[in-house]
Amino acid sequence: MAGSRVADALERDLDVMWSRVSAKAWPPPEAAEQAAYAAGDHALAAVVDWSAAERHPHVRGRLEEATAALGEEPADLSMAPGGLLRYGWATAYLARRGVVPAAPLLDEIDEAVLDVATRYGASLGSDDLVDMGTYLRERLPAPTAARALDVVLEGIERAAIPLGRGLGWPSLRNPLADEAGADPGATVLDAGLAHGFPRVTALLVGLCDEGIPVDALLHSSTTGMSDLAATGAPAPFYQDRGRGPEPIRPARIADGWCHGALGFGLTLLRGSRALGREDDAERAIELLRGWVSAAREPEDDPFASIGLCHGAAGRAQILARVAALCDDRCFASEAQRWRRVLADRLAAGRRDRDGGSFYQGIPGAALALATAAGADPSWDRLLLLS
Repeated sequence: MAGSRVADALERDLDVMWSRVSAKAWPPPEAAEQAAYAAGDHALAAVVDWSAAERHPHVRGRLEEATAALGEEPADLSMAPGGLLRYGWATAYLARRGVVPAAPLLDEIDEAVLDVATRYGASLGSDDLVDMGTYLRERLPAPTAARALDVVLEGIERAAIPLGRGLGWPSLRNPLADEAGADPGATVLDAGLAHGFPRVTALLVGLCDEGIPVDALLHSSTTGMSDLAATGAPAPFYQDRGRGPEPIRPARIADGWCHGALGFGLTLLRGSRALGREDDAERAIELLRGWVSAAREPEDDPFASIGLCHGAAGRAQILARVAALCDDRCFASEAQRWRRVLADRLAAGRRDRDGGSFYQGIPGAALALATAAGADPSWDRLLLLS
């Protein structure tokens, strides 16, 4: 567990998500697929049980509840809370590590991904395609999953647009970019790891780790990121009106996993190292050092939260991954600092608006602290951090 200083706080709050989805009090009544939402969260709850909460006997029960919930309402093929891919990823992740047997339903999800990717391809957009690839990575070497992954990678390649000397991927319109003055006719690129084009590079690095030959596409995506980084600290969004990418910096946006230099820098570092491009790796490290030197003190950060998305947990996890890659004491110290911030906030009773959310609340915070205490950190594959 995370340590006695915060163990009581975590134990008190970790069941928020599970009790809430069991009662189907969330999502709000206007969301039609409440059972599917419950299925996704029950499955992620099982990952938290195994990785962070030391409640392994609960894992099978959580997954049984998740599977039963899927039979009540349809679910989308996405990583959204009501998505089959969220359920599938968590179940496949645990099965791959021998925690539970592989559920027969995973074969059906593999077939569904293959069918959807084949029929819609690049029209899905890079965000959906990366979600599919993230799930399929956990399913390898299952034959249908391998075939589906080939189709997904073809879709990703077709969806690419030029970015510098490399490639990037356009994003869906984001209200924050529009509020900051994005031209309605411009192509918008999201530079974050939540929904942006760095997700493609992060997925490709993970697939390289699995022995999948994606070096050419990884070279192009990493080059696009490196060329953008050469223009300065990455903005949350860019627009291209035919004159190359122009930065868009909304005033009210967090800096963490979802947007900003941390997730961008780690992804560029991972891509560069996978390709043996040390000049680009150094560029990424300098970008990350700049973030550390410019970061606000936690108590002065108006966006600070406890969660993985843009809070102390996500910042700590990213910085720990950076430290492991470049053996730099600066990053290790900064990761430890954000872990202390997270522990202090939890022990003091700090709760965010969506305290039961995996990405913004207690469950993700528990995983980040458990990792600091020696738990398996590979759960962050879901966040495309490893």
